[in-house]
Amino acid sequence: MCEEPHARIPAGYGIIVGKVSFIIPVYGKWELAANAVYSIRATCGSEPEIVLVDDGSVERPPGLAPVNVYLRQPNGGFARACNAGAKVASGDFLAFINSDAELQPGFLDTLLPEFDVATVGCVGPRLTFPTGKLQCGGVVFSKLVGQGQHTFHGADPDAPDTKLQRLTDVAAICGAAFIIRRTAWEQVGDFDEGFRNALEDMDWSIRAYDRGWDFVYNPAANVIHHEKATRGEEANPAVVRNKAYWWLRHPKSFVYSDEELVLLDRGLRGSVNMNFEKGEFGIGYTADVSDPRWQNVREYQRALRRTRRGEQVTIALDPSALPEEIGCFLWGAQIACAFQMDPSPYIIPILQSQNGFLVLQHLQNLWYDRFSWDIIRAVLDVTASRARMQMESELLDMGIDPSKEWHGLSIDASPSDFEPAVSV
Repeated sequence: MCEEPHARIPAGYGIIVGKVSFIIPVYGKWELAANAVYSIRATCGSEPEIVLVDDGSVERPPGLAPVNVYLRQPNGGFARACNAGAKVASGDFLAFINSDAELQPGFLDTLLPEFDVATVGCVGPRLTFPTGKLQCGGVVFSKLVGQGQHTFHGADPDAPDTKLQRLTDVAAICGAAFIIRRTAWEQVGDFDEGFRNALEDMDWSIRAYDRGWDFVYNPAANVIHHEKATRGEEANPAVVRNKAYWWLRHPKSFVYSDEELVLLDRGLRGSVNMNFEKGEFGIGYTADVSDPRWQNVREYQRALRRTRRGEQVTIALDPSALPEEIGCFLWGAQIACAFQMDPSPYIIPILQSQNGFLVLQHLQNLWYDRFSWDIIRAVLDVTASRARMQMESELLDMGIDPSKEWHGLSIDASPSDFEPAVSV
């Protein structure tokens, strides 16, 4: 449960002046920022508070629609700009909106009533591309990559298999456009500025969920998002840096997996898409849920999620209870390693499958020339030790001394951001 009581918002809460502060970080592309501001003014009825944070843009802003607060600061990235805006915002709810996002009618009328439930700390809309295709139909944590993933990316929102529906069992919301209850923001804290233009929203969501705050995704509200239009594709050092920092902060984040917990009720499950001839390896979703053992996967995920809020849960992990699907075996092996169990019952089926050895190499970016359970354990071990070694290597490649404190966290420390209370 939450550590402190939360103020309940009366049912039927409408658009009240001063109750919602829109925070827009901007780095160039002022024409997109102008569209974002105009969309807020056009769709939110009464005068909302708009805080625009200029994150060190080279060019000065042209005439914009009126904003309540304009801040200019040296370029520090999305997290730092949002944090600066939140400090001066006065609203009871903080709406963080990317500068390349355009709110569609009904945004606040749809999302604010979700806060009628006192434990809801964050709500978010459907995100679509300007083409009308989906950018995000809700966030799930994948069994394979241990990070939040956009569901139905690039799909037709009207297609039957996207099955868009309001979700109350998600544990994260995409940060391109979401609203956070100020009480939750003050309890959980700012966005972690160790991240640079990616994963700040997933990190904040993890910290908020673990403190008892719930999330709601409501696709009846829609936002058009020109994804990456303002920051473009990040250079490789930035991507590596974010990845390394994520694993330091969340070394066991695969335990957050909730694909089946969220998707099975929609008639879907997570899947692994492999085509090594084309160099393709990724995650996806399929309607093939005929194997009843997918219900077991969901129950495992439900139990693991409960441990995140301090519950004592006994999990009898059984390889035969999992569907014979490579993603499930990989997930089972990682959990077995995390809880000091023998991962071989999960690894053997992987190695016996077509391209199984290549799968292990691809996932862990390690090459080995002999079969050894010690090496397999090392490959699949995603404890703090592995995260620390990976981070040291990647930081050295970027010319950063890993022996020094980095963003307030020492490499020599053993991060315990998540220590599940699980007996097996």
